[in-house]
Formats: sequence, C-alpha cells, structure tokens
Amino acid sequence: MSPADPDGSVEEGDVVPMGGYRFEVLHTPGHSPGHISLFDRESGILFGGDLVGDVVAWYTPASGGVTGYLESLKKIAKCTPRLILPSHGAVIDDPIGKIDRVRERLLARERKMLDILSEGTISFFELVCRMFGNEMVRFFPGTGITESHVQKLVGEGKIERDDAEIRIVLGNDIDKTPHRRSDV
Repeated sequence: MSPADPDGSVEEGDVVPMGGYRFEVLHTPGHSPGHISLFDRESGILFGGDLVGDVVAWYTPASGGVTGYLESLKKIAKCTPRLILPSHGAVIDDPIGKIDRVRERLLARERKMLDILSEGTISFFELVCRMFGNEMVRFFPGTGITESHVQKLVGEGKIERDDAEIRIVLGNDIDKTPHRRSDV
C-alpha cells in the first residue's frame, strides 16, 4: 500500500455525498476506535465497515471493546438498514438478523467466560487459555477480547479481579444460557 495524506476528516453526523446518495457518518467503535459506518437514509444502504460481515471482527479495550461494539450494533440496528455492504463478505440482505447474530456471538463469549469462572477463581492467563484453544489466537486477538469482556463484567459488578485472580462476585445471579464452543 502507498501512504496517503488525508485532506480532511469526518465526524458523527457529517454527510458525505456520493453520486445520488447522501451517506451519514456514524461513529461505530468496537473493532477500532475511529471506526465509522456510512448510512444513506433514503435508500437504506449501510456501509458497515468491519462491524458486521462474514466474521466477527476482533476488538480490544483500546478499540472500544465489547461494550463499544455492542453499542455500535445497537446504533446501526436503530437505523433499520435495508442492506449492509460490509468490508469483508457478501452483501447482507437481512441486516437486523445479521446484527442480532453478531450480538449473540459477542454475548456467547461472555457466557462462556462466566461458565469458566463459575468453576472457581482463575488467573487472567488461564482464562485466556480456556477461552481460546488455539495458541496463536490466544496471543492475538484472544488477550484483547478477553480483557474487553473482563472490563465489562467488572464494571457490571458480575466479576471481580485483583492483581492475580478473577472470580465471580458471590451472590450474583448469572445467566446460565448455554453457549456454543468456539475459538473466536
């Protein structure tokens, strides 16, 4: 790739005209902190970037984390797009269904983490290893994904961590909906 110098920037709510379309800029962090999606309200077309597509994009706390990702999915669902044109994969002609499947995948990871923690206190390293079977995936993106979920669950008061260990908060009513086993 060749380097390029930007000649401007866009922000939430800006409108980018392209041909006969007027795409509104939606700030949609989660996969990356500056991630945007572009939505034409008249046609219902959404350029979703890496937010939805053939695979669930990786995320880390610095990119907005799982919390940012879930909020971004909610934001694009609220637009009720007719089509999503993702960065990777085919045109999505069932946008709300696809958004729901991505959200479910993120929440399934969280349920898997809570299932693991329900067995007892564990170190962060052990948690990453149990979340992701593939050694390379553990390093990237597994560590960042795991940290994103840990931060979210600590913030919700469902788990706690000290310097060396992570555990479920006693007396917490954790949802025990089963999850599907997956490395990513």
